[in-house]
Amino acid sequence: MARFTFSAVILLAWVAVGQARLFSLWSYQDLVSKADLVVLAVPVSSADSEAPPAKDGWEATCVGVETAFRVLAPLKGEAQGKLTLFHYRLKIDTPYRNGPSLATFRIPTRAEADRSGPCYLLFLKKKVHGRYEPVAGQIDSVLSVRAVPGPWGDGLAEKK
Repeated sequence: MARFTFSAVILLAWVAVGQARLFSLWSYQDLVSKADLVVLAVPVSSADSEAPPAKDGWEATCVGVETAFRVLAPLKGEAQGKLTLFHYRLKIDTPYRNGPSLATFRIPTRAEADRSGPCYLLFLKKKVHGRYEPVAGQIDSVLSVRAVPGPWGDGLAEKK
């Protein structure tokens, strides 16, 4: 009986892993070399985009989003002031097994914006109309984004 139970557990674990969606991990070297722009930036605003997701079949699951960022420091490429990142978000209450790993951004409150709002290290590709998209692609956009802790209003942020 114990042998049967052990075999059943192994078989079920193997089947569960077999249904996982594969994606490649990007090293920092790969992200930097493939990116047109690498910046430290603070999100300012975010809104759904009129542009639908470009991948066939994703219209039912995802919504295009445009998030505006204030650039604190360009690390590769040229960026001054603000930039717009086009990325996806899941539609509300959409169950999706083995779905995409989408980047999300916390927009700082007015009080946080001057002191300690969130900052992100972004690895981006330039697209049409001056927008950018994640270098690792839309489906696993979280791979192109790193949250950076720390107070950003003292020396790096622009004074109003």
